[in-house]
Amino acid sequence: MQKILIFVILSSFLCLTKTAQGQRSNDLRNDNTGKTSLAKSYIDDYNNYTFVGDLALTVTNFGILGEGYNNPDQPSCIYRYHSELKSEQVEHFSYGGLWIGGKVNNKAYCSTAIIDGVFPETDEEGFEFTTSASVKDTITIRSSYFSNRDSPLARYYSPDAISHQDFICEFTDKHTYVPGTDILIPEHTPMGVNVHLETYTWSFDYANSFVILNYTITNDTTQTIDSLHAGIWIDPSVGNMNFTSVYEPGGGWNWYDNRNGFLDSLWMAYQYDTDGDQGWSESYFGLRLLGTSLPKDQYNCYYNQWAWNGRAYPEYPDFTMPRTDDERFRKLGSMPEADLPQIDASWMILLSCGSLGSLPPDSSMNVVFAVVCGRWANSSLENTPARLANLIGNSNWAQKAYNGEDVNGDGILTVDEDVNKNGTIDRYILPEPPPSPNLLAVPGDGEVTLFWDNLPEDSTNLQSYDPISNEIDFEGYRIYAARKTAGGNQDFTLLAQFDKIDTLDYSNPNFTDYDTGFEQIRVDTTIDGHRYYYRFVNSNLLNGWPNKNWFAITSFDHGDPLTHLASFESSKNDNKTFAILGTSSEEGYDDRVGVYPNPYRATAAWDGYSARERMIWFMYLPPRATIRIYTLAGDLVDVIEHNEQTYTGSDIELLQNATSGRDPKFSGGEHAWDLITKDDQAVATGLYLFTVENKDTGHIKIGKFAVIK
Repeated sequence: MQKILIFVILSSFLCLTKTAQGQRSNDLRNDNTGKTSLAKSYIDDYNNYTFVGDLALTVTNFGILGEGYNNPDQPSCIYRYHSELKSEQVEHFSYGGLWIGGKVNNKAYCSTAIIDGVFPETDEEGFEFTTSASVKDTITIRSSYFSNRDSPLARYYSPDAISHQDFICEFTDKHTYVPGTDILIPEHTPMGVNVHLETYTWSFDYANSFVILNYTITNDTTQTIDSLHAGIWIDPSVGNMNFTSVYEPGGGWNWYDNRNGFLDSLWMAYQYDTDGDQGWSESYFGLRLLGTSLPKDQYNCYYNQWAWNGRAYPEYPDFTMPRTDDERFRKLGSMPEADLPQIDASWMILLSCGSLGSLPPDSSMNVVFAVVCGRWANSSLENTPARLANLIGNSNWAQKAYNGEDVNGDGILTVDEDVNKNGTIDRYILPEPPPSPNLLAVPGDGEVTLFWDNLPEDSTNLQSYDPISNEIDFEGYRIYAARKTAGGNQDFTLLAQFDKIDTLDYSNPNFTDYDTGFEQIRVDTTIDGHRYYYRFVNSNLLNGWPNKNWFAITSFDHGDPLTHLASFESSKNDNKTFAILGTSSEEGYDDRVGVYPNPYRATAAWDGYSARERMIWFMYLPPRATIRIYTLAGDLVDVIEHNEQTYTGSDIELLQNATSGRDPKFSGGEHAWDLITKDDQAVATGLYLFTVENKDTGHIKIGKFAVIK
């Protein structure tokens, strides 16, 4: 766990430096460090992370990527973030950041967002990019979502958005002191560059495994910067927080059993955990150079690695940590001729490009990378091309997104097609499935009724049109739910699929057309002011489970067999809805009021591990009710106020932990109790009485339940 302690030191340095820059929130302004912060919003600076896809990556507005495993509730670089399988929720790196190198008057400079080996008693370089002291100097969010009202990004809709979730920010290396403070940035000689960063993320299933990092570097001096280079330094550490948590004493994974690789043909560096942590870390981290403002034949891609904090391996002298601006500049523009070390260690990654030529005053250069991840394609402990297939496939989609329009019209995007027929570049154009419909889940007693609209097939909705064909190529709907059976390697169950009746010729075996039609699910109803056209009921489900039932409706298109373009499907995460099943308040309430499970036995199947992670349910409650719980001696144990319009389960720790950020839908006629008394004590074994008072009629129902520990 040595590296955990190192990260504590690193994060402390970040806290002190960034707090002074205003990178911390108001609630940290009077922390134990004694430091004070400017009035800048923490959430806009250091808490932003991509979440629309399956790769959740923290992005800051001062050049750093990742959050250093400091916050258990925030991903640093997690893939697959939305998976319900804990074994797939893998972290991939702690910190990363931009490096920019160049020469001014033949002197080498290198400005770094972050480096390894940052200790007060040795090096304190890094953290050389800053924002201004302005409260408005924060990350801007844009989104291309506008038709799906269920998307949390709909309020960020902008016609200028490139992807489903864009981050935009500005930073610079020009300051020697943290703006707005008297804090010196150690060992920093500015080169005089401003950086504009835009990140792009999509929800499409085929494109949700990467985040594109689009940097524009501008020379903001009166002197030319020669031999410009740019790269990204990463401290990868592939491990799963759910395997053994680094936030618990003695927890964590082995930091020192990683190996790196470099695929020269793809300009991609990668890392993996050598033993996969018993199936809990079978995932690759990748960093790919997608392109620059220059044609590819005018610059090179370079790969370097070294052990954490300058640990020396005498047998690998070419793989050492650079410690000065001159050494870092040389690393940015060179690559060891020796073979990559085949030993397990905590290896850093530096992927760079150059020389990008000279950058005159007021001119700019664009450099684009992709952070990409992929599950092992098989469970072999040998790092083979076959096992790399998912990572390579995902990174190729990032390259296709960068390359843009299919200029040859052959349906196949290649890495060389980066200029369209008009001689300009149309970047970030991907084949799009129809949008997901708006979904309403109505939980009931042992069932959920799903309603959805016709958004994907609506000719008045601009997002229904494929951006390449300019046609509505909608074919049908798929209905998904949480996994219904144990085992397997998927975290969902396909409940049903419906597609329209048409005359398409699917002679290619990769394309299927069932022509089921929509009559068996078709309705036309209005609920809460929204019109729905389809209805599906999933029955024989269990009431009360806090995290067992989620549902999603996707749409898919018919693809194009003639150009080998597969059928594309919208993301399950677009309208993924959690529901907690139970009785409604309209099903004979008052006389049927009861409790389940009854008797309650400690450590019920849905319980957590602590005394505060237990739960029973009161069922068939009136819309507004007061629940009182008593001992047999008549002592009042607890009082619960129920309102079906406002109940969210926020008073129950088990529900909070299981449904955090998921906004689950409740049935209305049930209310949970955590078996904690009004005096904040866990109840004892015994028989308890309860009353439920209908606040609208005054009727009182009396019942009893048993607790067995």
